[in-house]
Amino acid sequence: MAEQSKKNVTKKIAGMGIRTKLLFWMLLIALVPMVIIGVSSYSLSSGSLEKQSFDNLASTLTLQKKSLEDYFSERTRNLENLVDNVQVQQQEVFAKMEAIKSLKKKQVEDFFRFNLQNIAAFVGSPQQRKVFTDYAVKGNSVFNQYQSLSHHCTPYASIT
Repeated sequence: MAEQSKKNVTKKIAGMGIRTKLLFWMLLIALVPMVIIGVSSYSLSSGSLEKQSFDNLASTLTLQKKSLEDYFSERTRNLENLVDNVQVQQQEVFAKMEAIKSLKKKQVEDFFRFNLQNIAAFVGSPQQRKVFTDYAVKGNSVFNQYQSLSHHCTPYASIT
């Protein structure tokens, strides 16, 4: 079959005029290199464009990666600063609470020291000892008796 198609082509070429043959060969000589150059240019440029696209994507990826790393490193620094601030504030609060605790302890000790002196003054009075004893035994009704007696007794400051 291949030989027969060659024979058909040669018969067609032999049947053409010189002008047609020259035009055919000139077009063939001009078009073949143009097609070869076009195909090779296309393949080279498509490969080059593809490589350039991948390079652009790679650089974009690198920039985005750097941007994300910067973002997260900044957030990490912010969190570290917050932790440091919380620790400093926590230490300050503990120091203040310790100072308040010492102050309150001193106030309670002073209160009991003062009231111990008052209780010592009451111990010397038999009337007041009886009222407190009765109050402890009988309850609130004795408190009214104490109030009436307290008007007749000497004030705390004068009893020492």
